[in-house]
Amino acid sequence: MMGTGARVILVHGAFHGAWCWQKVIDYLRARNIEAMAIDLPGCGSGERLNGGLEDCATKLREVIEGENRPAVVCGHSLGGATITESVDRESGVRHLVYLAALVPDVGETALDNAPELLVGEIGKASERIENGSVIVDPEAAGRIFYHDCDMETRKWAVSKMCPQNPSISMTPLTRAAWRYCDSTYIVCQDDRALAVGVQERLALRCRHVVRIATSHSPMLSQPEVLGDLLWELAVKVEE
Repeated sequence: MMGTGARVILVHGAFHGAWCWQKVIDYLRARNIEAMAIDLPGCGSGERLNGGLEDCATKLREVIEGENRPAVVCGHSLGGATITESVDRESGVRHLVYLAALVPDVGETALDNAPELLVGEIGKASERIENGSVIVDPEAAGRIFYHDCDMETRKWAVSKMCPQNPSISMTPLTRAAWRYCDSTYIVCQDDRALAVGVQERLALRCRHVVRIATSHSPMLSQPEVLGDLLWELAVKVEE
């Protein structure tokens, strides 16, 4: 499907998958914007758990390079590390969007970027299981990630969450795309996963900052608000 603006590529964070973006995808497509989400390696079960940061970056690069068209790439939470590592100067990416996301520099890991995660709500609710992956307690997950979602959405999202390979957050980056690509940071002001103060600090690395009154998961709780922001960028960069 060819839309009227740049295509929008959506990148999930830890414990999630492409499924979390469907409401935003539907909203953008209804406004004639091509939108898609990908499932990253290192999150899920079986062989998928073996993927590291470079595997995530390779997967995203393949999608970006699959079409010779301008793109807006949005990374949520840990997905910020993937978009930062993936995009080079010659790519068709016109704008990076960091949605309550990590914004590492070259040589930094995602955890270096926000060590507060280890002692915050996510750290307290996380547990390493037998295969070395990390899971989040389901009861805590609803409270941390989706507290402003309706109960049906909250239960559904918690049921879809999956184990995460922790190595992705501990791998130093070799590229920092925000240094040469136009970027916007979206601060989620009612976030219980990544503290607002941390987001404000990370946002200093981006050229533009937008603030919305949502939890860590606006793609599920307020998809129209997030969709409008992405739509505006997709149309603007295509002009």
